[in-house]
Amino acid sequence: PAWSGATPGERSDALHRFATVLAERAEDFAQAESLQCGKPIKLSREFDVPGTVDNTVFFAGAARHLEGRAA
Repeated sequence: PAWSGATPGERSDALHRFATVLAERAEDFAQAESLQCGKPIKLSREFDVPGTVDNTVFFAGAARHLEGRAA
């Protein structure tokens, strides 16, 4: 309920905070991704985690432009 009642700006801010945590703990997430999926750590460090951060930042920006519309 809290997310559905949040304004586009509040959603954007929450996603930006989440992206910051992802970036700060990138190595932790890369290690977990590699262990859980059995993939090389280099792939997790250089592709998976940075891509997740980038996507989160992108959608944080997009959230400000939703204005109550649903996709």
